[in-house]
Amino acid sequence: MRHLRWQRSSPRQPPDDETLFDLQRDGDGSLGSEMKLFPAVKYNGELFVGDERDNHDAIKERHNLPSDLPDSAHVFSPSKSGPALSRKMALGWLKTYDPSIYAKVVKTTPPEGLHSQNLAAAKGIKQRSVSSVIDLSTKEAIVFDRGGLYTYWAQKHGEYYGKLHYYMPDSSAYPESPRAHIGKGLQEIRRINDEQFFKLLKKDKQIILFPDCYNGADQNFFRSLGHDVFGGGVAEKLEYNKKLFLAALASCGLFVPKTIHITGLDELIAHLDGKGEKWIKPLFRGDFETRKYDNMEQFRSWIDQEIRPKLAGTSKVFQALVQDPFPSECEIGYDGELIDDEYCEDHLQGIEEKDAFLVSIFKRKIAERSRKMLYAFLPELLKYGAYRGALSTEQRESENKTAFVDLTARIGSPPGELQCEQIKDYPKGVYQVARGIIPKKDANGLFGAEIILTSEWYCSHELTVQFPKEFTQNVKLKCHYKDGNAYKCVPNGNGAFFGAVVAWGSKWQDACEKAVEIAKSVNAEGYSFKDNPASFDNISRSMEAAKKYGYDFTSEDK
Repeated sequence: MRHLRWQRSSPRQPPDDETLFDLQRDGDGSLGSEMKLFPAVKYNGELFVGDERDNHDAIKERHNLPSDLPDSAHVFSPSKSGPALSRKMALGWLKTYDPSIYAKVVKTTPPEGLHSQNLAAAKGIKQRSVSSVIDLSTKEAIVFDRGGLYTYWAQKHGEYYGKLHYYMPDSSAYPESPRAHIGKGLQEIRRINDEQFFKLLKKDKQIILFPDCYNGADQNFFRSLGHDVFGGGVAEKLEYNKKLFLAALASCGLFVPKTIHITGLDELIAHLDGKGEKWIKPLFRGDFETRKYDNMEQFRSWIDQEIRPKLAGTSKVFQALVQDPFPSECEIGYDGELIDDEYCEDHLQGIEEKDAFLVSIFKRKIAERSRKMLYAFLPELLKYGAYRGALSTEQRESENKTAFVDLTARIGSPPGELQCEQIKDYPKGVYQVARGIIPKKDANGLFGAEIILTSEWYCSHELTVQFPKEFTQNVKLKCHYKDGNAYKCVPNGNGAFFGAVVAWGSKWQDACEKAVEIAKSVNAEGYSFKDNPASFDNISRSMEAAKKYGYDFTSEDK
């Protein structure tokens, strides 16, 4: 490379056009055949120059630079030593010194100036993915799991990171030995206590991953200290505060089902008596999950034997929302991430048999009806500040409207257990989201299947779970530890749900059949897998119905 001296010239175009430079040349005046323009990043007075296949995020990742640098830090350079050209300056450089490339990029370049993808496309170069630059084996991360429900999720991340710290807050009026053992014996992770957690925060910048909700304020605080955080922040309120969620739907013009607010179990029973199908949603997530009502005899028995003893004296002040059903031809969901103000296009699109079965397909483009709903709701999410985490929807489709039934502002169950394996290098994607980067994903299988594992014994007893070693990647357990060769699941107040079986493949039927095979191999007290071929038929019918509304279940969308 010849020595170059740069001087800013007078603008040759109106002020809102690209800024041009005159290049003063030494020697024979030639630019040299090696003259090229490279993406680069400015940080703390230093210039980090990439190669032709890099984008700016890849450069930041390679040099471990902050992810949230201002756009002015994203520059270009004609040499490894500078100077740094802004986006508009880079466009002007191309216009003067590489007019053939300029002619290709000028039509696709946004108003702010040149982007690395514009330059790479014009040169016919396939850009290097950020994921290919990431080496998590050189990094450490903390999974902050407030209740122990995501030990399986921490294990998956532990397969990739050089060191994975698993943190459950020690706070409890009466600490118990079983809870203290959650995460112990699992070779992929290292359980840490409060003292160790805060010591890590003081050491240097950390990667902190929140799979669950109820710690949104903590997430925002850790972000304010400069840590990279995966999680939905205080927007989580829109999941567990059902009244707030319904108000948000109304605010952004989405459909709101007819809803009645009820206080007290006896009042709830009186209101439902003699009525047809209704859906009951408690205001406190821990009271019970959303429940369908269609039969007073069954419902009263469940209330009196399970819920009333649990609520005890608070049964008179218990609060719930009673909603009319929404007739629909199919129930479907988006399972992906929200990064600041943009949803991840690469995602899982799923159909669920409630609390039993899920079939998903890997998609590269959000279906139009889902997209319209998600972006209509986006302003409500952004009211709460930073969101860099998992997001899932439950929506029902009919001829006239899309009903946004539920929001999950965390790793859902399902599909969290399946995402870990169906998405290739899943922890790398989570890492990028924490750094504010929209991940480009690939799938280990176009289709996935998940079967929920339940045992009534587990509601109040520690559960020993056995399965063939070859299915270790397929069985995802909650609140568990390992004692020798035995997996033990500690009761957590989440009912009978102790884990899931997942499988993936090129056909949804193959994934389902594999999941059934594995589920039959699981051995646990109070668990017995019941093969229900009707579930396959229901899934197939739902897929056919989904086509009518633009949800494709045949390809990933190239």
